[in-house]
Amino acid sequence: MAGHHKRLLPLTSDLVFHAVFGRDTKESRDALIALLNVILGRVEDPIVDIIYLNPISYPADIGGKTPNMDIKVMTDGGELIDIEIQVVVKDIYRDRTVYYGSRMISDDLEKGQDYDKIKKTIVISILDEELFPETEKCHTEFRYIEREEGFELTDIISLHFLELSKIDTGKPAAEMTEAERLGAYIKYAAEDGKEAYIQELLAQGEGAIRMTDTILKKVSEEDILRERYQAEKKREYDINTMKSLLARRSAEAMEKGLEEGRKEGQKEGREAGRRESYRQLAVKLMAKGMTEEEIAGLFEITADQVRQLTEDQKELK
Repeated sequence: MAGHHKRLLPLTSDLVFHAVFGRDTKESRDALIALLNVILGRVEDPIVDIIYLNPISYPADIGGKTPNMDIKVMTDGGELIDIEIQVVVKDIYRDRTVYYGSRMISDDLEKGQDYDKIKKTIVISILDEELFPETEKCHTEFRYIEREEGFELTDIISLHFLELSKIDTGKPAAEMTEAERLGAYIKYAAEDGKEAYIQELLAQGEGAIRMTDTILKKVSEEDILRERYQAEKKREYDINTMKSLLARRSAEAMEKGLEEGRKEGQKEGREAGRRESYRQLAVKLMAKGMTEEEIAGLFEITADQVRQLTEDQKELK
């Protein structure tokens, strides 16, 4: 049908977020620069240009194995920036972010270089769940400062978090900060019943939202991206189903292990039950195409432990 537009894909999907901001094209680059300037509050010293450090070729690279969906760039000022969007936030996410920032610094500093060659590193996490119950702020920034007097050790690294769940949609768009409006657009752009609210956000005329809206409408028309998004949703459903099954079977196996292991000790029984549960589920997940690293993240164990579980299965055959 002429003039018919497909439903917008959600920007809270890392796949869609990367399709909008991570393509090495002028429109994606301009939109990402605008987004970075808003989140980082770069009014006096705005980012003017960026170079993508991990570009993905669309549509070829999104048709196969899931690519790494964080976006790494270098600014015209020589800063390194890593930005990603996360729907599910685990307890370890704070430590994970510190690790990512530290690894970026370590990877960039060539062997033998002086420490004054370290580039300023910024990690930006856009989160669809609450991470910091300690504050009501939706945007937080962490740096190295002295604990009591608050003076800064170095500005070489800063960690930014934008928690979308904390944005007050009851506040008129005109009274929101630019970062709040941008966050609200990212969260609700594709949600049914929010069309009038999105138009209210767009009416403010800010470049970051307008450019993002234009690109989102365009990429939402791409069949290959829609197919990959649906595949990712099914994969997410399968993983969540397996998580529920894992929890149930772990409890059942632990109870069975306790009963069977009373003669050899309760701790050994619990561990035996848990291991058997993990082994069975690991085999099923690998049959669905999940990697050892992905399963390790799901079970919160190491890839080597997953490998040992699958070797146990081979020995049983």
